[in-house]
Amino acid sequence: MSTLTLHPTAYTVAAPTAATPFDVTGAQVRDTVRDAARFVAAPFIGLAYAVLLPVIGLAVLATMAARAALRSRRLREHARRVALFAAAPFIGLAYLAALPFVGIGALGWTALQALRRHEPARRTLRAIGIAAAAPVIGLVFIVTLPFAGLVTLAATAARMPHRPAA
Repeated sequence: MSTLTLHPTAYTVAAPTAATPFDVTGAQVRDTVRDAARFVAAPFIGLAYAVLLPVIGLAVLATMAARAALRSRRLREHARRVALFAAAPFIGLAYLAALPFVGIGALGWTALQALRRHEPARRTLRAIGIAAAAPVIGLVFIVTLPFAGLVTLAATAARMPHRPAA
C-alpha cells in the first residue's frame, strides 16, 4: 500500500514502508477468541432471554398466586381435591400399565421360591439369570462408557499444569 502526500506544487507517491511483524501474545489471542465467541453467542443469548422472560414471569406470578391462595385452609382443601380429581385418570393408567408386570413378578417370585429348594433347578436358574442380564449389562456399558470417558478426560485435563503461551 502506498501513501499519497500533498505538496503545494505537485503530488508525490511515497514508497511503502517495511511491514513489521505482529507481536501477539497468547493472552491477546485468547481474549480475541473469547470476544469472537461472545459476539457469535450474543444473538442466541438475547433470543433465550426474549423467549424465557414471559415464561419465567408467568411462573413467578403463578407462585405468588398459589402462595396467597394456600393461606386459606378451605381453598387448600378444595385445591387438593381438584388436583386428585385431575390426577385420577393418570393414576389409573399407571395401575393398568403396571399391574400385569406386578402379577408376572409375583408369579415368578412364587416359582423361584419353590425352585430354590431344588439344587439342579437352582443351577439352571442361575444360568438363565446370567443369560437374561447379559444384554442389559452390555447396554448399560454402551450407554455409560462414553460419559465415563468424557469425565476421565475432563479430570485429566483439570490436573494438567497450565503454562502460559509464549
